[in-house]
Amino acid sequence: MKMSLVIAGLALLGTLATAQADPVDVTYTVSGSAGNWLLDFSVADNLGGTNNLYLFGVFLPARDIAGSPTGWDPNAIGSYSPGFYGGSSTNYDNLWITSPSGSTTITPGHTLGGFQARSTAVAMPSSVQWMAVAAGGTYLGPGCSFICGAPHDNPGFEGVAAPVPVAVGDAPSAAVEFALAGSNPLRGAAEFRFAMPQAGHVVITVHDLVGRAVATLIDGEVPAGRHSVKWQRGASASAGVYFARIRVAGQTLVQRVVVLK
Repeated sequence: MKMSLVIAGLALLGTLATAQADPVDVTYTVSGSAGNWLLDFSVADNLGGTNNLYLFGVFLPARDIAGSPTGWDPNAIGSYSPGFYGGSSTNYDNLWITSPSGSTTITPGHTLGGFQARSTAVAMPSSVQWMAVAAGGTYLGPGCSFICGAPHDNPGFEGVAAPVPVAVGDAPSAAVEFALAGSNPLRGAAEFRFAMPQAGHVVITVHDLVGRAVATLIDGEVPAGRHSVKWQRGASASAGVYFARIRVAGQTLVQRVVVLK
């Protein structure tokens, strides 16, 4: 069954005190079928100033680049791990780079698409970890993941893409609703409310920034109507950014949750 989703990328937050706008936004579409998924990424530069994005990468089970924007080289770097510079230890294996001083960089306030990679996973990729590096100016704003602050002028960013549903040809005509009740950021328990147009099997899980499931809130049959469920986070869920995901009737919805101490 062919499917199409728009994936919204959420950059790592540099501070958890307040929710900040993402300095880099990543979205992608997924098309194809089991074992042959095509992921088409778009990258937006929200950094301001003269911070132009010139390096972008995603982590997938294998390196399989299917397309590149004009002026971006998919073969110059085989793999890259930002751990040496203070970022995660993820080894990004699908990478695109262009000249930091060239005309094909992604400039502040602009979005560039066409970063394409394939996945041979049986299940459709529901989240993808990504990284991006800018050049041209010192970045002192929130959300920097590595090579941050003065005197550096190559700030790096990492994030995890989470699915946002769009209408597709074989999607149900009635949409499922899913929302976080109350404030965000939050302290203590989180309450999620969801509405079912018809009865069905519901799975609601909570994931950390690298995609690990930290809690399963519901996994079973739920009748039609409006419902709520609470996440009583334990010691394993420290302060940070999490993604709550509901899957039902061929639809997937995600809510970002910022948890304070």
